[in-house]
Order: sequence, then C-alpha cells, then structure tokens
Amino acid sequence: MNKQISLRTLQPNDEEALYLLVKENQAQFIQWLDWAAMIQNHADFTQFFHYYQSQMKEHLMEVQVICYKNQVIGIVEAHEINYSLKSAYLSYWLDRNFQQKGIMSNVPTPKS
Repeated sequence: MNKQISLRTLQPNDEEALYLLVKENQAQFIQWLDWAAMIQNHADFTQFFHYYQSQMKEHLMEVQVICYKNQVIGIVEAHEINYSLKSAYLSYWLDRNFQQKGIMSNVPTPKS
C-alpha cells in the first residue's frame, strides 16, 4: 500500500475535494477538530482554506495533502513551526473510509 500513498503540497485546486471530504466526515471530525463545527457551507470552508494558504505563505504552517492512488483523502500539517529549534506540532485528518488501515503509518516521510 505504501507506493499508493503520497504527500504533496496543498494547492489552490484542492479546495473542492477537501471541502467535500470535510462535509462527508464532519460528524466525526467535530469530535477532534474545533474548526470542523464552524464549517456550515462552502463559503465557511473557503475562508478556512484561505487561512491554510496564508499560514503557509507566512511560513507558519506546512500543509501536505494525503493522497491514495491520487485521490485526496486527508491533510497532514506542521504548525507552530520553530525553525531555529527545528520543531513543529504535527496533526492530521483523514477520510473515515481510510482510517485504521495503516495509512498514516505508511505515509512517506520527506527526505532530509
């Protein structure tokens, strides 16, 4: 399965796929992600998506799209990045249909 899983940098054209993923998984995401309850419609998600983009532009967050066979299935993000200490907090969200299948254990890691 590892070769079928990939990470890539968040792109503007990911917005629609991620919005649909959030809407399909919202009931579960709300249990873990505070922001998920605030997404009531596409405009709310667009605002959230633009937040991701602005944080990336300011180098405050790194957001990678998780893909399985080129299908968008989630996000992994590094936030509160401290470049001098080379540290960050990692979090992710993943489509419920791909949870508990070893996806996150098999996500490729960046080569340093």
